[in-house]
Amino acid sequence: MCLLAGMLFPLTAAADESKRGDLNNDGGVDIADVISLIHYVINGEEHEWVDLGLPSCTLWATCNIGANAPEEYGDYFAWGETDPKDYYDWSTYKWCNGDYDKLTKYCTYSSYGDNGFTDRKTELDPEDDAAYVNWGSSWRMPTTEQQRELCEKCTCDWTTRYGVNGYLFTGPNGNTLFLPAAGSRESESLYNAGSWGSYWSRTLNSVYPEEAYFINFHLDNWGSWFHYARYYGLTVRSVCVSPSKRGDLNNDGSVDIADVVSLIYYVLNGEWLGETQHEWVDLGLPSGTLWATCNVGAYAPDEYGDYFAWGETVPKDYYDWSTYKWGNFDQLTKYCTDSNYGNNGFVDDKTELDPEDDAAYVNWGSSWRMPTTEQQRELCEKCTCDWTTRYGVNGYLFTGPNGNTLFLPAAGSRSLEWFSGAGSWGYYWSRTLDTSRNYCACHIRFRSGYVLCGELIGRYSGYSVRAVRVSHN
Repeated sequence: MCLLAGMLFPLTAAADESKRGDLNNDGGVDIADVISLIHYVINGEEHEWVDLGLPSCTLWATCNIGANAPEEYGDYFAWGETDPKDYYDWSTYKWCNGDYDKLTKYCTYSSYGDNGFTDRKTELDPEDDAAYVNWGSSWRMPTTEQQRELCEKCTCDWTTRYGVNGYLFTGPNGNTLFLPAAGSRESESLYNAGSWGSYWSRTLNSVYPEEAYFINFHLDNWGSWFHYARYYGLTVRSVCVSPSKRGDLNNDGSVDIADVVSLIYYVLNGEWLGETQHEWVDLGLPSGTLWATCNVGAYAPDEYGDYFAWGETVPKDYYDWSTYKWGNFDQLTKYCTDSNYGNNGFVDDKTELDPEDDAAYVNWGSSWRMPTTEQQRELCEKCTCDWTTRYGVNGYLFTGPNGNTLFLPAAGSRSLEWFSGAGSWGYYWSRTLDTSRNYCACHIRFRSGYVLCGELIGRYSGYSVRAVRVSHN
């Protein structure tokens, strides 16, 4: 292993891919992650969890963040901070400029934001989640709904474990979870340890955004509908997002020696095993964008490949609003900037697909993304475009400034259970939302003698995806 370490340490991962195999969350992919993954394969998950038989199937950690046993208090965190500290007050809180009405992140009302700031975020981003940052991508702080389920679906008993007071939650399947009454921290003091327990959720109080929700209990009472000023230092009991996916680098559904081999290969070569079969072409574009030579789901440039609704990552049999993952045209549940289109006024101000909703990223790996509408427009405007036939398949040939070419077959589209336009029309999604009509997204559309970029269509439609390369080191 020392020889291997000497071989691997000088090599660095491509910046755009550095998080995928960064299992120890130190900012890079190196021999330490290989050792971590080997440990996982041999010993399983470092942090234990319990299945209480809850309806949501949520898995709860058996210890607090910073603790090594269920009865230990562990660390205390301000909401949205990922390190414990010596003093808990608005003056030391990370996401404000000194006071509760000067918030700089996670703010739903301008009256609480610094200089009128709002971002409408109502749940912690992973980078601000103490569980995710300290324990890794398998873990998150619970939502207030998960905490409420814990209280409502379990029997709850005040008890003492190894001399430590707390609540024992017994799930529907008989398994138990112990939360110690660890108290809370304000300024430099610890209050109510042994008599009160207070555990942060990752959910903001959207009505009073200087507060966030938490579970709270003492001898005679418990509940999860309480909210507290975000600067307080509370304990964190995390939930397990996935006990197997964190180290599943080859996406085969399990964490095993094949993932170790893939990680070693990546550290040595800067490329993930299983992703090198997807070729790309450099067209000499001003942006440097590299385009895949095949559609997602295809094995040759002239094959049509799979069809995806915008923001979905698997093909399906029926394409309609009734089967669309993110709601109806005026009841959207994700990717919405206008409350008129959101479910019960929902907005999240997301205008580009998150990686987990990007068909290229999910199906081909972190080297790939669906293009932005700007990248599609550059393809159309900086290349010469010719309708042609390749191996009996109609489509457009794009010739770049450097003379290299890219062929997009006229694969048509899917609506309901039908195919339409194959051989005469091509439709290719971007990852960019239409901010004027949120039920639409941007795409390339073409037929013989006609190429348009930035076109808009309902997000439920089944279109092709031609990916762009994020990293080629």
